[in-house]
Amino acid sequence: VLLSLRSLPVALSEPGPGFPQFLSMGSRDGIPFQRRHRQRGRAEPQPPGMAAAAEPGFWDGRSRHNERHRHGATRELQMLQERHSQSGARGGEPGLGDLWGCHGNCLHRLQEVSGCDLLSHGSVRGSDRLSSDGREFLSFQPRSRRFVVADGADQVTKRRWEREEIEAKEFTNLLGHTCLECLRNYVRYGWEALEHK
Repeated sequence: VLLSLRSLPVALSEPGPGFPQFLSMGSRDGIPFQRRHRQRGRAEPQPPGMAAAAEPGFWDGRSRHNERHRHGATRELQMLQERHSQSGARGGEPGLGDLWGCHGNCLHRLQEVSGCDLLSHGSVRGSDRLSSDGREFLSFQPRSRRFVVADGADQVTKRRWEREEIEAKEFTNLLGHTCLECLRNYVRYGWEALEHK
């Protein structure tokens, strides 16, 4: 792997002091370079010197991308909570109770790890995984354009996303094209500043 780019959006069911409902961080080769500012809700480069090298509007575009992630992650977390509540009330849907193992009000976390690797021979390998409270439950396979359930616990989300074909198209485009373009942009916009941090 020559270069890797990862996006790590996280949604929490119960925000609190020091814990926003949504946060996001981007990293290259494991080094953080972007985060979502809690108060302003904007994508900000880390270190700030990367901002000066970017084309006009670049960080606004990243902010809009983070906002879409915030809405999507918050919606998915709410749907998981609703399904968990409903399954608990009717005796449990197979596997779903195991996903959270909690009755009543609990703090839950939905995290996505999405990204791409630029390989030494020039090809790109993308990946996207969703987890709830640290337990992976759904991933997307770009080559087959299919969603894969980790252990059968969340067939509902898989079926819904497969019904909405736009999800597979979006993931394929994100992991095969958009991610690589972002990686190239970040290289242009100041990896030197990041690497000398």
